[in-house]
Amino acid sequence: MVSGDNTYAKGSTTRLDWFAPATRLAQSESFGVYNSRWQNYMTWNVQAWASASDTLRLGGYLPWGETPSHLQVFQGDTLIHDNPVSGDMQWVEVPAGNRPYRAVLDVERPGDVFRLSTRTHTEWTFMSDTVDSDFFEPFSVLNLDYELETDLHGDVRADTTRKIAVKPVSMDLGTVPGTVTKVTLDVSYDDGTGWQKVLLAKRADGSWTGSLRTPKKPGGFVSLRASAGTDSGFFHEVFHALTVAAFTAHYIAIFLAAY
Repeated sequence: MVSGDNTYAKGSTTRLDWFAPATRLAQSESFGVYNSRWQNYMTWNVQAWASASDTLRLGGYLPWGETPSHLQVFQGDTLIHDNPVSGDMQWVEVPAGNRPYRAVLDVERPGDVFRLSTRTHTEWTFMSDTVDSDFFEPFSVLNLDYELETDLHGDVRADTTRKIAVKPVSMDLGTVPGTVTKVTLDVSYDDGTGWQKVLLAKRADGSWTGSLRTPKKPGGFVSLRASAGTDSGFFHEVFHALTVAAFTAHYIAIFLAAY
């Protein structure tokens, strides 16, 4: 787990949620290597187990090749990179011009060690153009942040209604490319066998909020499936598989145990 640097103004108050759910894929200066492009060379790098706290900017990853990780990057329908042991792509030459790309990342980590957020399948669709620069420049990729109040273990009380917020953000810490036109969220209480839609409403801060019902019996788990898209060809879809209390989520999108 690595972190970026933070500066706090004198007299200011800042809330730090060290273990806030959900652990999800993200990118920050904590790791130093961004999704970026120089001329017609592209680098892709995502921390699969990053903290949900934007203030802390924590990037989490597991030792290279020790847990199941598989990254594929496509230009259109053509596979241009296949990494079966990690979530990165370094210095790969891509076609010139502004073209559509798709990255697909599957990662897992042991449930007996981490309990929650044990597996995730994520897909990004984005545009990338030739960068006339002397060094690699980060490019925008649509990502999702989550907000859900839990205890320090990532647990919530069983058989209760909880508010949840999903916020489309740009993974390069810049602005979301284009206008977000659609955000969806589904929850599963049975390992992804069945899904229930969460009705979302857009807030002024750009997040989308709704409510979910936690499992009736203590020891249950919640899995999330979420997506977001813009009017400029950017799309993000994720299945989060968590292992948190009663069920075992295998389509990771969030964490969540009920007690």
